[in-house]
Amino acid sequence: MSGHKAKRIQTNSDGSIYVPGTEQPITERHLRIDELLKGYDPYLELQFIPPGERGLLDTKPWRVVHRPPNAQAYIVLYADDADERLLARIIRADNAKQNVLTEMEALNKAKEAVKRAEERAALRESHALAASIFRSPKYHYKHNGVDFGEPR
Repeated sequence: MSGHKAKRIQTNSDGSIYVPGTEQPITERHLRIDELLKGYDPYLELQFIPPGERGLLDTKPWRVVHRPPNAQAYIVLYADDADERLLARIIRADNAKQNVLTEMEALNKAKEAVKRAEERAALRESHALAASIFRSPKYHYKHNGVDFGEPR
C-alpha cells in the first residue's frame, strides 16, 4: 500500500454529505422538491446558491430556474427554503395550467404532493426490503433490530 491515507467523506451533523462552500447541504427533501418541480414542469430546476455566489443583498439561498427549449433560461423565483411553500408559489403563479388559487389552496396542494412523494418513497423502500427478505436463504433476517424469522 502506498503512503497515501484514504480520505473519509465528511458528513454534516444530520448525516448528509458535506459540500464545501455551502452552508446548507442538499438533502433528500430538496431532491424530492426538485423531482416534484420537474413533474409539474420538466423545464423547472431547483438550485442552491452558495454564499460566495450571492450578491450583497441576496439573502435567499434557493432559486427556481425555468429552462424552456429554444429559449433563454430565466429565474422564476428566489426562496428561503426548498419546501412545500416553494411549490405553492409555483402553483399559485401558474395561470396557464389552472385557475389562480388562493394561498391556502396552493399550500395544501403542495403539501399533498410532498406527502404523496414521501409515501411513494416509503412504499418503494418497503417493497425493496420485502423482496430482499424473500430472496434471502437465511432463516433469521434482521433489519433495524427486527428479526423477520421469529414467529410473532
